[in-house]
Amino acid sequence: MQLTVFNRDPVTHTIPLEFLDADLEVGIPDSDDILVGDFLELYVRGTPLGTRRTVTVADKQAAQGNPAFYYSMTIDKASFPSEGESVTFNVDYYVGSGSVKDLSNLPVEVILDREPPGGTPLPYLSFTPEQLDGIAQSDLTDDYLEVRAPLWYGKRIGDVLTPWLGTSETEGVLITESEVEVTSISETTFARFPKSLLLINGDVPQYFAYQLHAGVTNQKNVLRKAVADRSITAWASLLPPYSPHSKCQTRSFRTALFLLRYWGRIFQFASRTKFPSFRRAPSFSCTGWPKTEQRRN
Repeated sequence: MQLTVFNRDPVTHTIPLEFLDADLEVGIPDSDDILVGDFLELYVRGTPLGTRRTVTVADKQAAQGNPAFYYSMTIDKASFPSEGESVTFNVDYYVGSGSVKDLSNLPVEVILDREPPGGTPLPYLSFTPEQLDGIAQSDLTDDYLEVRAPLWYGKRIGDVLTPWLGTSETEGVLITESEVEVTSISETTFARFPKSLLLINGDVPQYFAYQLHAGVTNQKNVLRKAVADRSITAWASLLPPYSPHSKCQTRSFRTALFLLRYWGRIFQFASRTKFPSFRRAPSFSCTGWPKTEQRRN
């Protein structure tokens, strides 16, 4: 009869992250072939795992007439993978007496996954050329800036993407109301940044980021603090050559109610406070380094 690995997802074969801080319990069902004095031993890849358990008279008495009975054994948490690693193995068991032992030949696959979704570091968000060239009201969808997330390593149904918006690489907020759950691996996943937050931050550089939460294992990735490794300037015609290794910054809209002039076009944004002065709106174009820095070779 096949053993049971408790807290194992029957579909994905993974053990959720919250159960990896303790030893993993394994249950071996009783049968008429298991006798008092026999020993039970777990095996992984043909190698004994843990210590043997000897079947006692009390065990057989407890098992009699009780189909829910099992012999409890454990896999020591010391054998679990380190943070950032994933291990897949098949666990089986032997029933033995003296020097003779029989394998059940009904192995169970177990995945101990401590690897953050997307790998380390996460890939950058993929801004379109139009988004990098300048953000206007027409670039928003239902008052959200939608930025495509790349197909990340280990993407699974149930993964959750949470956008992050900040005024520096360390100061910002996770936008939990814009969380997106993956329902199809092949479909593109978008990070959605609300217009209201873009306005609230004021006239400072803004940093776009995201976090991935593995729906199966509950493993979270470290925030990718700069999602389009570029800085922002006002006019595309002034851009120096693109460099792929600097921070992503955006100039936000100044205040609440104003008219946004974007390359000769007029867009009116709704707001909640007073009228500011008119000014030229910033566009979102890439230089490859912060605007205040000099180019470095």
